[in-house]
Amino acid sequence: MTKAFIDFDGDVHPVGESWWFLGQNFLPYHDGLSLFVSLDGEREWHIRMQWLREAQADIIDHLQGYLREVP
Repeated sequence: MTKAFIDFDGDVHPVGESWWFLGQNFLPYHDGLSLFVSLDGEREWHIRMQWLREAQADIIDHLQGYLREVP
């Protein structure tokens, strides 16, 4: 992470947090965006976000500013 954020569940993702990106899913009915990641390369972690102005829309709209690809 290059910029900290708080997801839909209230989990803080601090600067320096790193994980493997496994995939994503969008649920249009609730404007839900799920990021599937792994912290240890074995177990999957589900980061839930909601694409609403009062929720995580600003983070989702600028997600590239929060994440950094590590080779």
